[in-house]
Amino acid sequence: MPPLKPLFSHRHRAALFETKTLKPSFSRQLRSGILQVLGKYSDAAEFENWTFDSATALLCTTYGRDQLTIRDGVGRRPASFHEMILQGYPTEVLDGIEAWFACEPRASEPAAADLNTLLSIHR
Repeated sequence: MPPLKPLFSHRHRAALFETKTLKPSFSRQLRSGILQVLGKYSDAAEFENWTFDSATALLCTTYGRDQLTIRDGVGRRPASFHEMILQGYPTEVLDGIEAWFACEPRASEPAAADLNTLLSIHR
């Protein structure tokens, strides 16, 4: 697991939750694109994605949880990294992207370029 560092939701807590000056929002299409880019550039084998696994471990440690969770109606339920990107709060998606990069996958530079292009396309 990579070294711990404050993630997006920690660095911008006041802007997100107290003053509410940041209001990130991601469409389903953008979330799907983010997941495809992260999957494409992950260090992985046929049925394993080591980068997703490492990012999950980092997020669990940083959040102080045994597992990732996402909203499910009024509560939360266990979720995979994949599900968190597709259905998590926007802050969780941004934390997931940062955790993915913190794992230092070999193809992080082209992944960053593709993510920036994708975010630009979806404004």
